[in-house]
Amino acid sequence: MISPPDAPRLGDYLQIVRRGWLVLVCATVLSIGTGWVAWHTDTPVYDSTSRVMVKSTGDATPLDAFYGQVNSKTRVLTYQYLARSERVTGPTVDQLELPQTGQDLAGRISIAPSLTPVLDIVVKGTNPDETREVATAVTANLIAASGELAKVDGGGTELVLVDEAGPAKREGSLTRNLVQAGGLGFFVSLVLVLAWGLLQDQLLGRRQLGRVIHGAGRSR
Repeated sequence: MISPPDAPRLGDYLQIVRRGWLVLVCATVLSIGTGWVAWHTDTPVYDSTSRVMVKSTGDATPLDAFYGQVNSKTRVLTYQYLARSERVTGPTVDQLELPQTGQDLAGRISIAPSLTPVLDIVVKGTNPDETREVATAVTANLIAASGELAKVDGGGTELVLVDEAGPAKREGSLTRNLVQAGGLGFFVSLVLVLAWGLLQDQLLGRRQLGRVIHGAGRSR
């Protein structure tokens, strides 16, 4: 497809950008500043993660070990549900005297899908110390509930602690937040500068064309 002869070329776009460089710089700096303010004023969300493993008991032979491994993997979904059930959240709320219901606490707990018997239990919160304390209690209550479940259904699996709940870390990154804000500001300002520049050049071209035609008419 052949472009129209009067279509803007790369050099035209670069010329428009050079003319509007100050707008681009100001918009980018302003966006970065807005991102910095938002990072320091927004309510932070923290994550504390613990790690448990689904273990099959009574492994005696290689064949038993194989089936025990398969059984452990099939139990992952069960423990994901159990971690957010009242059997875990209820005791946690009572032990820590949290100002929320078990259902509210369940919304703070997540376990990522896993293809291995190792599960990461993540608890979110707005207070880093409280978040870690809740993650510790949730993990302990989940391990206890899994032991009771194993006795009831005779599944032969139980949870064992691998890593205790670590210090709560804030979600996101200040650097990433600033880069995203600056990039967004630059992109939006670039589009506006190009649009305004093309509009101005088009109007200027039409005026010049009108003057040429008008001048030619007078010369006649």
